[in-house]
Amino acid sequence: MAPRVRLRPVAGRAFRAQLVLVVLAAVLSLSLAGCGFGAKAPAVPSPSTSPTPFLSGAATVTAGQVETALRAVGITAGASPVPFRPAESPALTAAPRLVLKATLPGADSQGFIVIYDFPDASHAYSGGAEMAAYLASGPGRIQFSPDAQHVIRQVGSTVVFYTWSTSEPPTSGAADVAVALQSLGLEIPIVR
Repeated sequence: MAPRVRLRPVAGRAFRAQLVLVVLAAVLSLSLAGCGFGAKAPAVPSPSTSPTPFLSGAATVTAGQVETALRAVGITAGASPVPFRPAESPALTAAPRLVLKATLPGADSQGFIVIYDFPDASHAYSGGAEMAAYLASGPGRIQFSPDAQHVIRQVGSTVVFYTWSTSEPPTSGAADVAVALQSLGLEIPIVR
């Protein structure tokens, strides 16, 4: 039979203190990692003008109506030369879209008009109303500059969305785009 070996605790209290420090360091590093320190940079989504390639003929018709309304106030528009996607409510995020760009002198960051395509008029109205509620909410408001003005119009089975800033000079024509778009379809008001 082997002799019994009695193990002495390694400095009892000192060992426990070291163990507590190791556990606290592990908890702190996990907490910091959860707050973003040490985390990888988030993936940047690729800009897209539409989540799906399908657009109905209604979107094309609405685009023609938008271009006609803008020509009436002396502004030209066409397909956006750059990808553009504003902050959107979930229904608009999922809808196919067509982006137009109004040609505004000295205002390259203004003039984007987004046409969302829905299966029918009732879905379009629901999507537009959801966007209006989103824009009136805190999360929606902070996605745009404090002086942002929005136009939401339902045109048949499409929703037309335009945002402009009152800080743009009047000569830019950004406000004129909003006025021209008011002649299309039905207004979906943003109640704040």
